[in-house]
Amino acid sequence: MIKKHRMTILSILILAGLLTGCTGAAIGTSWPGVGASGDAAYLSNGNLVYAVQLNNGTMLWSYPQEKSRIMYYAPPVFSHDGQVIVGDYSNTLYSINPKSGTTNWKFTQASGRYVGGVLVTDDAIYAPNADFSVYALDLAGGLKWKHTTGQAVWARPAVDGDVVYVNSLDHFTYALDADDGALIWKTDLQGPTVSSPVPGNGKIFTGMLDNGLVAMDAASGDILWETVTDDGVYGTPVFKDGKLYLADLSGNIYCIDADNGGIDWRIQSGGQIAASLAVIDNGIIFTNGTGLVTAVDFTGTIIWSRTITGELNSDPVVSGDIILIPSFQGDNLLTAFNFSGDQKWSFNP
Repeated sequence: MIKKHRMTILSILILAGLLTGCTGAAIGTSWPGVGASGDAAYLSNGNLVYAVQLNNGTMLWSYPQEKSRIMYYAPPVFSHDGQVIVGDYSNTLYSINPKSGTTNWKFTQASGRYVGGVLVTDDAIYAPNADFSVYALDLAGGLKWKHTTGQAVWARPAVDGDVVYVNSLDHFTYALDADDGALIWKTDLQGPTVSSPVPGNGKIFTGMLDNGLVAMDAASGDILWETVTDDGVYGTPVFKDGKLYLADLSGNIYCIDADNGGIDWRIQSGGQIAASLAVIDNGIIFTNGTGLVTAVDFTGTIIWSRTITGELNSDPVVSGDIILIPSFQGDNLLTAFNFSGDQKWSFNP
């Protein structure tokens, strides 16, 4: 059975602040979210979503075109059929035309807020919502099914084959049939998680806010192993070549063996890490609360490090040969680097 660990004071404060945001508006004014396609980055911040040209940082459009008090926190997601999908901090999911910045359709059947980004597959959109549910839509915005959990669903779902995996704040991971939402299994993690489930090597991996990483059997949901971390894991782990890379809220970066949960190496970043990590060709990118952007290779050796202003609590995103770093309360809202750490451009509307 998975061991329960005492959450650190920092973890509790962060979670409490976010939960407060579920009933107030404070979170909608913080932490921008970013997504990208082949030629554009899409950035949600405050009451606007921006499209930014990926090669030079020029703004293409902002959405909505009319003034609005609606807030956006979830990162926009670009679909393969040419839509920008983003949920607001009310109860509406939008499809935006990436060329014109106009509305394609709206989905308004949820009753809670969109905190996490959606998952888009070849034929469906899976949208987590704070009303305790995940919604499966077709690519035209029509409802296919809805599955309700015991608490808010903040994290983006994951898909592996015909199964969708969902983490809920009710401490459970759910495996659902992708076609109809039928429950295949659910596993009690005995602790809170706000990170997305990660499939790999026949397992599902989840970072825990009460200090750890859990591996489950993808077919049965049985817990296979748990690795204890020094602090809570807020961001989503990265799986690559049989290894998991993740960070905890005390700023530790870990490389963990996916087969047995053993820690291959760990380094200290020097600041709190709430964001997920991102993978580049020769290593991983992490950011921390002090404004540090760092690339390390797959052995944990630092390749380069840069500092930008602001709080770097949002997930970095890699698109092509560009690394996108969103910043809160910094000189720029979005900064782009290449894989060598050279700044390509910055964006501040």
